[in-house]
Amino acid sequence: MSKTFSELVVEGPFMLVKGFLMGYKYSCRKDLAYFFHRKAGIRRETLKDVLQEYFELDSVTHLCIEDEAFDGFSKAVADAEEVIRLKIRSRREIEGARFSFHFEVFNRDHARTVRELVNSMPETLRLEQFKEDEYENSEGKGIELYAPLHDYGYSGRGAVNGEFSDLIELYRRFSNSGLVEAGSVQLVLKD
Repeated sequence: MSKTFSELVVEGPFMLVKGFLMGYKYSCRKDLAYFFHRKAGIRRETLKDVLQEYFELDSVTHLCIEDEAFDGFSKAVADAEEVIRLKIRSRREIEGARFSFHFEVFNRDHARTVRELVNSMPETLRLEQFKEDEYENSEGKGIELYAPLHDYGYSGRGAVNGEFSDLIELYRRFSNSGLVEAGSVQLVLKD
């Protein structure tokens, strides 16, 4: 069974929250799964949230943390609140997530890699609105890499929707491939 996650909004600057979370993680000796919005490509809900976090106006940090660790982490934050001035402002459970992607490659090996990435999705994720196009052009044969005409091309776009823990791992694989451009992750939160 996959891990379930919640989105936390923590009052405090990013570096302090990150340091506290690292200390908590290593003091518990647990393999704690977490994702900071600004590092993992997760979109904040409103423009106000983005601006406040970016310019550190309101000194809040958004992160996703596995539900199994929430009680211990929130207790640690509450115990240290008077000393370090961190406070959990809100917690919302994550039902799922979504991101869109697109790609365009001009090499058959890269096309094979992209197909493997797209087809390697776990059952908890759904591929939506996927459109792909593959072409061969004999006029481009032998033309160098940066030419305006290529002898082969494979392009596509779509979206992935589903369970957060599996989706964020797929998002990382897409982003780290260097072949697929993935948009930001949109969380689906419980009311």
